[in-house]
Amino acid sequence: MTDAAPIERIRELLRRGYGPDKVVREITGRVHDPLHTVVVVEKTKLDGTWKTVDATAEAEADARNNRRPMPRWKELAAMMYGEADSASVDSVRVLFEEHCGPGSARGSWTGRGRKPSAYSDG
Repeated sequence: MTDAAPIERIRELLRRGYGPDKVVREITGRVHDPLHTVVVVEKTKLDGTWKTVDATAEAEADARNNRRPMPRWKELAAMMYGEADSASVDSVRVLFEEHCGPGSARGSWTGRGRKPSAYSDG
């Protein structure tokens, strides 16, 4: 699903301000779809952040902690490796744990949906 027509449609929806999840729903009618990975890569290309972060623990932590909104794992993978597939995301998570300590990636809240129970307002 990476031929020119879907890519142009993805870019059009991203330019309209749709987020990756909404783009996927608009094109596929589903919430979860492998197209999400393609959409995230295209988003970083349009944002000018594609492959702009060095593949080091320090650069990853800086990108994650100092950008607003805070990028999710897939977006960080595209920013570092140019891909948002599971292998790239795993590599990003390993670098995050290298910088922040063992288990930190699993406990990290990416800003999506309901906060995990470990995060409280009080």
